[in-house]
Amino acid sequence: RDLPRLHGVYAKDRSTAIVVGEFGTVIHTENGGELWLVTPSDIGVTWLAVDGAGGSIYVAGSDGSAAYLTPATDEQRLEMDRAAAEAAEKAEQKARKKAKRRKKKYVPPKVEVLPRADIEYIVNLVDTGTTEHLFDVATLHDDSVIVVGRSVVFRLSQNAVEPMAPAADFPLAYVWFGGAAASPSGAFWGVGIRGLVVRGNTRTSDFAPAFNLGSSDNITLVTNRWASSNG
Repeated sequence: RDLPRLHGVYAKDRSTAIVVGEFGTVIHTENGGELWLVTPSDIGVTWLAVDGAGGSIYVAGSDGSAAYLTPATDEQRLEMDRAAAEAAEKAEQKARKKAKRRKKKYVPPKVEVLPRADIEYIVNLVDTGTTEHLFDVATLHDDSVIVVGRSVVFRLSQNAVEPMAPAADFPLAYVWFGGAAASPSGAFWGVGIRGLVVRGNTRTSDFAPAFNLGSSDNITLVTNRWASSNG
């Protein structure tokens, strides 16, 4: 259980992929999977989804947590190196003291030097204004994303959060959305609990139920499979 479950993957191109998961894990490859680099971060949330829009990569997860990833600058990479060296020094001093208490000789661990990736990412947290779990991220046409979760749907563009308004008679407080997709026109779809499908539009910043699998007259249950009632 010290190794994280991985929940989301975004394939940016043929060589580049970003994977997210438990314990704030963000890892990426820039060379088709030959080398994977863990992004250093003290953010301990569970990331559940990842997608890319324009020059940014967006992640979302537990307790309303969302962030965008941007390539680290040279100055930021130097700071990451400094922090890593400081952490390694603290770990060595702790191990030396432990060995001394046990009256044993300290033996430094063998550390394999890995090649340095050309790109490293910085995790930039966003204040989403919610503590509800966020389950999926879908890229929109204008380099922003739609984020869906437990009783929440909003548009995210780096630090800008724009809630999507549900139809007046739609009880958003009792709905979980587990998946989302969007089209170049600005339309987006969300799917969730009890067979619900909603359709919305980012231009009008709203959405409404489009279909409900559980209540449709065109669906009947045949053994353990869904089939249309007309055969």
